[in-house]
Amino acid sequence: MTQIGLSFKKQLFFSCFTLGLVWVMIELCCHLLTLMGWLPYNIFTPVIYTQETVTYRLDINGSPIFVGGYKAYRQPGVPVKLRSYDSQGFNPHDHKRFSKESKDPYRIGFFGDSYTEGLQVEGHQTFPRLIEEALSAKLDKPVSCFNFGVGGTGTYHHYLRYLTVSQKTELDHVVLCFLPQNDVLNNHPQLGQRFELPNAPYFSTVLAKGNINHSLPINEQQAVNRRILWLRRTVGLSFLASGTYRLLRQAFASGKQRKAGIWTWRESWLGVYGPPPNQAWEEAWQITEDVIQRFYQQVTADGAQFTLLLVADSLQIGDSEILAPDKATACDLSYPNRRLKRWAFQHLIPCLDSLPYFLAKKTDLGYPYFSWKHDGHYAQLGHQTMADFWMALAQSP
Repeated sequence: MTQIGLSFKKQLFFSCFTLGLVWVMIELCCHLLTLMGWLPYNIFTPVIYTQETVTYRLDINGSPIFVGGYKAYRQPGVPVKLRSYDSQGFNPHDHKRFSKESKDPYRIGFFGDSYTEGLQVEGHQTFPRLIEEALSAKLDKPVSCFNFGVGGTGTYHHYLRYLTVSQKTELDHVVLCFLPQNDVLNNHPQLGQRFELPNAPYFSTVLAKGNINHSLPINEQQAVNRRILWLRRTVGLSFLASGTYRLLRQAFASGKQRKAGIWTWRESWLGVYGPPPNQAWEEAWQITEDVIQRFYQQVTADGAQFTLLLVADSLQIGDSEILAPDKATACDLSYPNRRLKRWAFQHLIPCLDSLPYFLAKKTDLGYPYFSWKHDGHYAQLGHQTMADFWMALAQSP
């Protein structure tokens, strides 16, 4: 049998063709396995596979919400936990329990930002749901706790969301979960500009006087993940190429370097940790306190109990070591808590500060304490600690 030798060009062609075919087969397998949920999102998997399908809009009172699909938090190292939201921006598990009858259980609504929303854990692992479970067991009667947290929002948006929720259901207790790290700056149009959600309104005395409809027309609703949806409808990114690139970036950057890089562009957040450094920060604090007072007055006028819950943030309870020594020295990390507690006491507003509780629990833990490694949001332990704090200090119904 005579073997026919191939020329160098043909050998090169068939070698490239074989490599290309193998590449395509691996790509296809990775794509299919990820879309089927068998290959979870991590530092290797491209972000287009988080399967987020929600769209963004403002509700009837102008509060930012995500509607009609699944929402996910995309951060390397944090497993994706898809959270479902209905056409009105509510968790279906909560929305179906809105009906209020005479024998319905005691109900608590938690309003806040990403720390409250808790996309980094399963829905049943967020502190509102953990509190519901613990309170129901303690009181030996049903208690419903609703999670109305929306990441990237400020105190004014939480107030607007309450106005919408109060039209849907009756709450016995309203908890404003205040995060010192960014909730103050999110209330100011200048300070919050770099971090704001599209078209999100800011507080003004004129708008506060009435129930203003800030809703966007359907044809102007913005898909925050529009680029991701477009990629999903096409061939998409190369799984291997983008994954290899992401792995190399991770390999050449330590955890502290990554977090320090994040805080390089978040330096404007540090103004909250100490007396207001300029006029904008003073205005942001005044707006924040004004909105909290309006929130309290509205809730009490509706016949419900109100509690201002100060949520210990990651910089206060674990991440301060990533700051440069000069910045760490300049920061008074407990200042926001002291200021708000003093202000709340003066205005007779019930206030709970979780920071001392977290710091006491931290002594028995190692890094990353209550958060995900390289990400400041609460991991399961953080949510459990917040629930334990509430059960230890909050007033039961």
